[in-house]
Amino acid sequence: MCSIQRHFLYPAGLQVAPDRKIYIASNLQTAISVINNPDVYGAGCNLSIGTVDLGGKQSATTLPAYIASFFDVSNHINFTNSFIDCHVQFNGTTDLAGSLTWNWDFGDGTLGNGQVVNHSYRQVGTYNVTLKVRSSSAACSFLITDSFTITKPVTINNVFAVDYYHNAACVNQPVQFNDNTILTVGNITARTWNFDDGSPTTNTLNPVHTFTNPGVYNVKLLISTSGICNADSMIKQISIDTRPSTVFTPINGCINLPIQFTDNSIMPQVL
Repeated sequence: MCSIQRHFLYPAGLQVAPDRKIYIASNLQTAISVINNPDVYGAGCNLSIGTVDLGGKQSATTLPAYIASFFDVSNHINFTNSFIDCHVQFNGTTDLAGSLTWNWDFGDGTLGNGQVVNHSYRQVGTYNVTLKVRSSSAACSFLITDSFTITKPVTINNVFAVDYYHNAACVNQPVQFNDNTILTVGNITARTWNFDDGSPTTNTLNPVHTFTNPGVYNVKLLISTSGICNADSMIKQISIDTRPSTVFTPINGCINLPIQFTDNSIMPQVL
C-alpha cells in the first residue's frame, strides 16, 4: 500500500474516480494529487503529487460526495433463477448501497417488483428477463439516485400456471368463476375454491358463487397435480358492491309541454 502521510502537511481526503485512480485533496492546496495504480503495493502505486491543477483555486480536505457506482461502467447487479413446482423463483443480488428498489420484466408481458419474486409462465420457451435496480442515497443534503439493468435469457420447459377468470357482480348476484390453469406435465388431481366469505369450499371446475354481503374477498384457487409440479395456488381480490337503487320522480304536466324528471337514484358506496 502507498505511504502518503509523509507527503502532506495537512489532513487529506481520498476519493476513487471512474478511471480507478485515487485522487487526494489536501487542505489549502492549489492542486490535487493522484495515486495512479492503487492496486499495486508500495512504490508501484505511482503516487503523483500535485498533478491536477485547480486553476488558482484551493482544495479543502474532502472531495465532492457522490455514488461511485454512478460513474462505473461495470454492472453491479445480477440474478439467479430456480424452478419450484414448475414456477420460477428469481433472486436478485447487488453490491449497490442505499435504499434499493427492484423492478422485473419477465419477458412475457408481465412485470414484478421485489428482490425475490415468483413467476409462472403460461407457455414453454425462452424469455429475456430484465432486472433493474435503483439505488437512492443522501449526500450533502441532496438525494442521489443510480440504476443498473441486466437482461438474461431464461428457458422454460415445464409450465404450471394457476389462474382463473371471474365476472364482476353485485351483492346477491351470481359470480361465474372459470379455472384457467395451464399444466404441461402430469394431470390435475385436486382443485379447491375458497371464496373467503365463510361458505364451504368446492372442487367444481367452474363454480358459480353468490356473495351475500358487499366487501373485498380474497378468493383462492388451489391446484394439485400428479406430475413433477406439486401444488400451487392463485389468490385474487374480488370486489362485491351493493346494487344501485334507481328511482325517478316525474312531475305531472300537459300535452305538448315539457315534463320535469328528477333522478333519485342511490349509487352504492365504493369499497
